[in-house]
Amino acid sequence: MRLSLSSIFIWLFAINLNTQNEIAFDWSRKENNLYLDYVNFSFFKNNEYFSPFQKGYTGIGSINQISFHYYLNSNCYVKTGAHFLKYSGVQGFTEILPLISVNCLLSPDFQMKFGHLNGNLDHGLNEILYLYDRSYQNNVENGIQFLLKKKRLSFDLWMDWETFIFHGDPYQEEFVVGYTSDLLILEQKVHKIIISLDAITTHKGGQIDISNAAKQTTLNTYLGIRHEMIFSEMHKFFIEYASLDYKGLHAPPPNDVNHLKFDNGWGRNIYMRHEYKQFAWQLGLWESKRFISPRGEYAYQSISRYDESFADESRYLLHGKVSFMNLERKIVQLELRGDIYHDLERKQMDYCYGIYIRLKSNFFLKKMSNAQD
Repeated sequence: MRLSLSSIFIWLFAINLNTQNEIAFDWSRKENNLYLDYVNFSFFKNNEYFSPFQKGYTGIGSINQISFHYYLNSNCYVKTGAHFLKYSGVQGFTEILPLISVNCLLSPDFQMKFGHLNGNLDHGLNEILYLYDRSYQNNVENGIQFLLKKKRLSFDLWMDWETFIFHGDPYQEEFVVGYTSDLLILEQKVHKIIISLDAITTHKGGQIDISNAAKQTTLNTYLGIRHEMIFSEMHKFFIEYASLDYKGLHAPPPNDVNHLKFDNGWGRNIYMRHEYKQFAWQLGLWESKRFISPRGEYAYQSISRYDESFADESRYLLHGKVSFMNLERKIVQLELRGDIYHDLERKQMDYCYGIYIRLKSNFFLKKMSNAQD
C-alpha cells in the first residue's frame, strides 16, 4: 500500500463534501455556567512477555484528573485543571501536569481543541499502531485537534507536541501527527460495511538543540475494511481485514542515535470479534515484514523495545483477546481483559491480563455573571 499525507487529506475532504450533517456533538451545557469534571482511571496490567521483542513488567496505579469547564457560550468553553499519576509502590506522584484547553464547536458536527486533547485510547487506533500501556504511561497529550462526526464519516486529526525545546537544549523536539477515520459505505438492517483509514507520523528534529542527532521521521498507515453484524445492542459480530505500511521518511545512518533498522515495511492483519452481553472474544492473524511502529505494540514489530541490536524481518503472529465489561458504563466502567500473542515461527507465547476501572463524573457549580450584561 502506498499512501501519502496529501492523499489522506484529499480523500478526507472529497468524502466530507458528500456526507450529510445528521449526527452532531452533544454540547448540552449552558452559556456562562461553570462545571467541575472528575475522571479516574485505575489500572492493573501484568505483562508476561518472554520474547526478544519486549520484556515483561506490571503496571498498577491510578490516574486522577480534575478540571473546571467554563462555557463562554454554547459553542466555546475553556478548561483548566490538573492530572495526577500515582503508581502503587511509589511514594508520591509520578506525574503532576496541568490540563488547559480551549474547545470550540465550529459547526454542529465539527469541533476544534487547542491545548489538552482527547487523546490516547480515544483516538481509536489499533494496538498495532498504539500501545495500550501508553494510556497510563503517556496519558496526557497537548497540541491541536479537529474532530468531525457525521452519520457516514467521522475523523480525528491531531498533533501532539510531545517535547518542546528551547535554544541550546541537549535533546530534540518530538511530536506526533495522527489521523483516524471511519467511512460507512453500506448500512442495512443487520449489516454494516465500514472503511477505516488511519495514519500516524512521528518526528524527532529541530534546529536550535545541541544534541547532534540526525532528524528522524516515520509514517505508518492503516487501511481496513470491516463487516459488522449488529443483531442487537447486546449481540455483535465483526470481521476486519487491514493492510498496513511503514516508511522511514528520514532514516539516519547506523552510527546515529536515531537510526532505524529498516526504512520501509508492511503488515497484514485479519481478525474477528464477537460481543455478547458483557463478554467479548477476539482472534486474529498477523503477518509482516520489516514492520516498525514507534508508538505501537512491539509484539507485532520487527524490532525489540529494549535491545537495539535485535531485529527479525518477518513476523507471523496469532493474537487473541477475551474481556468482560459491565453494561452500565455511563459513570463507572469496569473491564477485565486478557491478551495472547503467539509467535508462530518461534512457537512462543506472550500474554497479559488486566483490570481497569474508569470513572467519569461532572457537577454544576454556578452560573457566572457576564460583565457585559
